[in-house]
Amino acid sequence: MKQTKSLIFIAFVALLLFSCVRENLKPEPQPPSVPQIILDTDIGSSTDDLFAMQMLYRYASQGRCGLLGVVVDRMGDTNAAVADLMNNYYGFPTLPIGLERNGAYERFSYINYTPIAQATDTNGNPLFVRTYSDYSSLPDGYVLYRCLLANAPDGSVTIMLTGIASTIANLLTSGADQYSPLTGVELVRRKVKQLYFMATKLEPGSELEKKGYLSFPKGNLSIFMPDFFIPVF
Repeated sequence: MKQTKSLIFIAFVALLLFSCVRENLKPEPQPPSVPQIILDTDIGSSTDDLFAMQMLYRYASQGRCGLLGVVVDRMGDTNAAVADLMNNYYGFPTLPIGLERNGAYERFSYINYTPIAQATDTNGNPLFVRTYSDYSSLPDGYVLYRCLLANAPDGSVTIMLTGIASTIANLLTSGADQYSPLTGVELVRRKVKQLYFMATKLEPGSELEKKGYLSFPKGNLSIFMPDFFIPVF
């Protein structure tokens, strides 16, 4: 219990430190040459996702990129709540959020900072503003992908994947729906310009492999993404 409280406190202090350099960030119109980004994140575990989101908010406020949406690929409403908190805190309250519901749930967590979303002051008032009160209303992650991609110009979207690959996999195996008559693979081929994928090479039987991390040796991503015909970094 003591360790858990300490970790929550550390994460809370980290967010307060963000406020020391916080600006009144808001989306700015971008020309077609500016990257249009969907962030696919396993927020709720370690701090890399918090800093990645902070950087993207700053870049979007400077007109250096556009943010189309956030896909939370770690299952659980509390993880979506943190993404919601971050969107509001940095001035992007209407940024769409999708939530994975058929993937990794209680995967190994380095720092569980999700209780921050429910933090209150001494009067019981929420410390952080959130857009949603019922996260069951959020679309599935792959559904948000399909919606955003279908409405984007061809070859215009950059996907940044810093989390678990399950939502991308669900997108690729999806079929036609109300958003597009294309399959997931066809939709990605047509709409996605490039994909930045955070992965690693793990030794068989390593501790990280046992905890559910996937290994994608450089140059061998075709095993996971056959016939993409888009740049993968």
